[in-house]
Amino acid sequence: MTPAVIATPVNESPLLFEGVTWREFKAVEQLLERPGYRLSFLNGILEIRRMPGVAHETVKERLGALLELYLLACGRVGLYSNWFNEIRK
Repeated sequence: MTPAVIATPVNESPLLFEGVTWREFKAVEQLLERPGYRLSFLNGILEIRRMPGVAHETVKERLGALLELYLLACGRVGLYSNWFNEIRK
């Protein structure tokens, strides 16, 4: 049996810029209009954050599949899309 290797995510802090005007924010927003980045603006502070990558999505999908299997084994859910409604019963 081969041990599983879990990739440790790189701790990427968001970039923060203070003293930004709304007009400057909108200009930066147009320049970074592509997938993979999230921009936030509040009280003159611009935050640029990189979105999770492929590794994050892979782990998310596997956890979702495990949860679905668990709920199916417990007889709590018939379809994955309705699992939340089934749990609330």
